[in-house]
Amino acid sequence: MKNNQVVLIAEDDDISFQFLQTVLNKMSISSLRAKNGEQAVNICLNSPEVKIVFMDIKMPKLDGLSATKRIKAVRPDVIIIAQTAYALNSEKAELLREGCDDYISKPIDMDLFIKIVKKYLNLNE
Repeated sequence: MKNNQVVLIAEDDDISFQFLQTVLNKMSISSLRAKNGEQAVNICLNSPEVKIVFMDIKMPKLDGLSATKRIKAVRPDVIIIAQTAYALNSEKAELLREGCDDYISKPIDMDLFIKIVKKYLNLNE
């Protein structure tokens, strides 16, 4: 049975999206997809059921950090997890300073992804 919490996967790469969607499905968590930053902003502003966003930082139309700022300006309650392949310590600090609540490095480690989802959705083991 699906719970009523929804995760938005803001990811322009099909394989990355399919991987995350498959993991969420196995956890009985619904997901939506945004293929660019503009879609991510629109989905968050129009879908109050979205609780977490996995935000790819390098996306077309509107980059992930700019999308994060727009979303947080209207919905500060949404948890935004930055996804980045370029996770230097200085960049991680910038992501958190710019409004992301957490980050995960690409390629995404499935166990860490599950741990983050459970943490922010308050799911028990």
